[in-house]
Amino acid sequence: MSKISIHSLSQQWSFLKHYFIPYRVSIFTGLIFVIISTALDQVGPWILKWVVDHLEQGGDLSQIWIYLGIFLGISTLSAVLLFFQRYLVIIASRNIEYNLRNKLFQTLQFQDRNFFDSFSIGDSMSRSTNDLDHVRELVGPVVLHSIRMVLILIYTGVCLFLLNPWMALIGLGTSITLPLLSLKFLKFIYKNHRTNQEYLSKINEFVQETFQASGLIKAFGAESFFQKDFNNRSADFRDTSKKVALVTAVIWPSIGFLAGIGLCASIFLGSYLLVNDKITLGELSACILYIVKVQFPLVGLGWVLSLIQRGRGSLDRIMVLFSATKAIPDSQIIFEPEFKTITLTNLNFSIEGKPLLKNINLKVTPGKKIGLVGATGAGKTLLTNVIMGVYGLEHSGLQLNEKPIETKVECFRKLFAIAPQDGFLFSETIRSNIELGSSKNTKISVEECAKLASLTKDLKDIPEGLNAALGEKGINLSGGQKQRISLARALHANAPILILDDTLSALDTETESEILHNLNSLKSTALIISHRYSSVKECDEIIVLDQGEIVERGNHSKLIKLKGKYSKTWNQQTISSDLEQI
Repeated sequence: MSKISIHSLSQQWSFLKHYFIPYRVSIFTGLIFVIISTALDQVGPWILKWVVDHLEQGGDLSQIWIYLGIFLGISTLSAVLLFFQRYLVIIASRNIEYNLRNKLFQTLQFQDRNFFDSFSIGDSMSRSTNDLDHVRELVGPVVLHSIRMVLILIYTGVCLFLLNPWMALIGLGTSITLPLLSLKFLKFIYKNHRTNQEYLSKINEFVQETFQASGLIKAFGAESFFQKDFNNRSADFRDTSKKVALVTAVIWPSIGFLAGIGLCASIFLGSYLLVNDKITLGELSACILYIVKVQFPLVGLGWVLSLIQRGRGSLDRIMVLFSATKAIPDSQIIFEPEFKTITLTNLNFSIEGKPLLKNINLKVTPGKKIGLVGATGAGKTLLTNVIMGVYGLEHSGLQLNEKPIETKVECFRKLFAIAPQDGFLFSETIRSNIELGSSKNTKISVEECAKLASLTKDLKDIPEGLNAALGEKGINLSGGQKQRISLARALHANAPILILDDTLSALDTETESEILHNLNSLKSTALIISHRYSSVKECDEIIVLDQGEIVERGNHSKLIKLKGKYSKTWNQQTISSDLEQI
């Protein structure tokens, strides 16, 4: 999947307008205030003209107080409108960012494994944080300042022409060259900002992986290698950042320089017109003030243009993320469908055209325990992921209650509770981690689940027991303790089907036997993946997988009599176990 895409303005607007609609009244009201306050700001130079002309004609000071009172009142009203326009538009942009961020997080949670195989965690995090900030600037400050700058140019141009057309032509003539100058840099900024954000995503991904594997890196003494790799990635990000900064730095002084030329030309022309009685001193003063006023939008144009291109580049990256995701369910109501049977009939599964599961036939019924064994890479975990709908439900060979699955995948997954080999633990208490999978139908207590998972004896040696806070990913626990907490969490979910994915691999044989005995007493439906064949010995049916195909099946006695792969591995493990006991 290509992660780079360039979207047109119409495509970007089509994407954003859904988030604009709830706040359109607030935004449009703010923009109306922009129109009014910007118009009021143009009164100041006219009042200066009246004051100067009045004094030049020998007028008294009493009239000036009236002019100043008018100016003060208009300035106060303009300041109030300026506050509300910023408040309304900026608050709306924050709300748009809030909704977009929540929608993105919500959407990501509903994606299948294929999506997360294509987008790394670091990349997704960068798009969900830094890029969203830039989009917020695009829909807030950029909209506000762009409208205000355009209005200042229009109002100022009209006022200048009313005062003196020649002063207007000279003062604003240089502004004609500014859009042409800016357009030269727009494409360059857009392209380099996108590249800059891609490098930032790679840095985030690399740093995250490095911190997660810090223990392994130290064990192999590979710090210098990772430091060198980080320096190279950081250098790429620095170089593209410098390119963007260079262009932005060129735009600002270039626009300011052209504006300065226009001001100098205006002063020279105004002086000539004043000496030749073509313009009054008050008109000249007003014209100069208007030309100074117009310099702000001209200089600020470079800043706004850089925000536009940065925001568009970030919006592209977010749109790519959304376009790669599946739509979230129409309804957020999650219900648990009735489970009678789950059937796989001649199921085939491929990833990127590579067949991984072939002609799988399997039937899961209530109370049945199925063992899945085979060499590493045989497809055991993949098979359970397909059965659970981790890769979606669009597989013709997968049926629920002898019928094609019509329920939403989120509802279908409520049928399962899984205890993986490397069960993820959150930085919460042990109790909170076990309660993560709790269902409204849960009748079994946390304490009872801990007992069934043979965790109770360990809790006695852990300060605060179930209420003990865990470090990141349960770093303060052993591998076996992590697995048993993961198992207790799956049991507490009280789902119809329990999946154990090599959950007991880190346990000694005595603890393993105790847990298997406890699970057998529950008489629950279970799929048990294990490299230890002793873990599946008592299963109703044992499936032997090899390169994605079922090569043997039956109960333990039947498979031993076949003298095939299962029997050979069983004998090898039995001999190894006997040798360990000598």
